[in-house]
Amino acid sequence: MAHPIEPAKFDDLGLAVLVGWKSQVDFGAPSFSPSAVLANQNSIQISAPDGRSVGTWKAGTWLVRGQYIIRGRIKTRGIVADPGDSRGGAGLQVQGTRVEKALLGDSDWKSIELPFSINDTLAETQVACEFRGAEGEAWFDLGSLPIK
Repeated sequence: MAHPIEPAKFDDLGLAVLVGWKSQVDFGAPSFSPSAVLANQNSIQISAPDGRSVGTWKAGTWLVRGQYIIRGRIKTRGIVADPGDSRGGAGLQVQGTRVEKALLGDSDWKSIELPFSINDTLAETQVACEFRGAEGEAWFDLGSLPIK
């Protein structure tokens, strides 16, 4: 028996928490940590211990037509872009878009904001925490990744 599709539930602050994060290897051999605790932040982590790698943590939800923002905090250490990849670094993306503000090198927790639109009446939407690099690592603060 099929289950009806339910759009994301937003709390009193207008936030929908993403759950069910899954790792995905897109290129090379990225390493994933689903429960990295860094500076008291519950985070997910991606690194490139064996060189050139592209990997993502993804979570999906159903959204109705409208304007949304995904906000998140990212910390990086030693991220070096692959010389052949103009999109290297760590960042956030929504299905069908590219990372616009990728972080390279070393950075303490930085807030990233990505506005996006849903044009269909109801659409399954994937949010991704992406790492692209020849070396380094990135952490994504799970507590800072709701959709608004």
